[in-house]
Amino acid sequence: MTLIAVATLVVVGCSAPAEPTAAPRVESTRSPSPSTEAAPAPKVPLDGDCDALLSVPAAEAVFGTAAAPSVEPLGHVLPSSPAPAALLGGIACAWISPSSQIPWMGVTIFPAEIVPDEVVAKGSSFECDGFGICGRAVAHDGTWVRVDVARSLAPERPLGDEEAATLVEAVDEMLSSIIDLSSQTLLGVPSPPATTWWSPPSCEDLEGTVAAAAAMSAPEPGFPSDATSDGPAWEVIRANGLIESCAWHEYKGADLVATEVIVMPGAQTPSIEELDDVNARPIEIAGADEAFFLVLDDRPSARSTAVLAVVGDNRVTVVGSSAEDVAAAVVGELGP
Repeated sequence: MTLIAVATLVVVGCSAPAEPTAAPRVESTRSPSPSTEAAPAPKVPLDGDCDALLSVPAAEAVFGTAAAPSVEPLGHVLPSSPAPAALLGGIACAWISPSSQIPWMGVTIFPAEIVPDEVVAKGSSFECDGFGICGRAVAHDGTWVRVDVARSLAPERPLGDEEAATLVEAVDEMLSSIIDLSSQTLLGVPSPPATTWWSPPSCEDLEGTVAAAAAMSAPEPGFPSDATSDGPAWEVIRANGLIESCAWHEYKGADLVATEVIVMPGAQTPSIEELDDVNARPIEIAGADEAFFLVLDDRPSARSTAVLAVVGDNRVTVVGSSAEDVAAAVVGELGP
C-alpha cells in the first residue's frame, strides 16, 4: 500500500523570500459535537491504496511507460504525509516517470461536501499554473477528483498546442479511469473532529512566540525560497483546519535567520516508513510526547533539516533556524 501526498510544486532555490500563503481561510463547518446518532465509520477511498488507482494499463496509457510512486518528505512545505487527507476521507497520490513526456502525475480525491466552492470553481476547467503543473477536477457521485500533470518543458516556455493536447489527453485518461471505478470504492467518509485536536493557529498569533525563540527582533513574513504552499490537496486540507504553515525571516547583516512552522492538528506520529525515509532520530522537546530530528536533504540548505514534534494527536514541524527552540516554543504556546 502506498500513500503519497500530492505536491503542486517543489522549486527550491535562494531567491527573494516567498510571500506567506495565508489567504483568507474558508472556514469548515466540521466541528466536534456529541450526537446520539451513530456516525458513519471513517473511510478512505480505495482503502488508501494508491496502487489501485494506477493499474498497468492506465500507467501505459498516461505515461507511455512504467511509473513509480513519488514521495514527498515529511518536512515538505506542502501537506507532508497522507495523514490529513485521510482524516478528511480523502487520498492524495503521485507518480513519476522521468523518461516519459508526462514526468509527474498527481491525483487528489475528497468527499465533494468538504471541498470549498472556490476550489471547485477554480479546478473545473483545464489550466496550468506558473510552475508547470496542469490539471482539472470533476465531481462524480459525491466525490471530487482532481488530476494534475507536470510539463516536461520549462514552465516559463509558452504552452504550445501539441504539448497542451498531450497534457489534456493524459488528464482526461486518468479522470476517466478513476470515474469508472465504483462510487462506493471512491467515496470517503471524514473522521469526526476530536476535542483533542488543536485549532489551527493564525500566523499572527504565532509570530511573537516564534520570533523570540529564533532570536528575530524584526521578522518579515515569508521564507527565503521559491517553494510555496499550494495545490489542491493543500487548499482542501487547510480550508478544513488540518494544516497551517507560517514562515518568517530576518537579515542580520550578512546573516539570514529564517524559520517555517507547519502545524497539523490530528496528524499524530508519522509511520515508521515515513520516519525512516528522512533518517529521523529521536530527540527531546519540552512539552512534546515524541520528537524527531529529520534530514530532508544531504545538501546543506535552509530546508535540509527539520524538527518534528508530536503532542497528543497533533504534529508540529519546524524547518530552518533554531528549529528545536522554535518547536519547543510553539508546543508551549499551543498546549497539550
